[in-house]
Amino acid sequence: GTATSASITPEELVQRIEAGSAPFILDVRTAGEFANGHVPGAVNVPHTELASRRAELPKGLDSEIVVHCESGRRALTAERWLREQGYTQVRDLEEHMRGWRTAGHPTTKP
Repeated sequence: GTATSASITPEELVQRIEAGSAPFILDVRTAGEFANGHVPGAVNVPHTELASRRAELPKGLDSEIVVHCESGRRALTAERWLREQGYTQVRDLEEHMRGWRTAGHPTTKP
């Protein structure tokens, strides 16, 4: 089947975080980038480590997963891999971290 590359806007994600109904937020940047500031509640698994750290991902293949990196390129690779694993609710965060920071949305540090 053809997987539609659904996306979510930063505004929608902020609203869901604040409402306590956030999806699984997957930050596929490096640990160093993540430490400099990330989306509140995001889980950091660099895109090169997804296969070896599969246990840190949601168990249910119908879990909603919002994926992002700095500008979008690594996230695309990660999203393709997640769909190959059978995840059906993979979404792309529009504008990624670059846009998130530019818009002034909240970030947290470890």
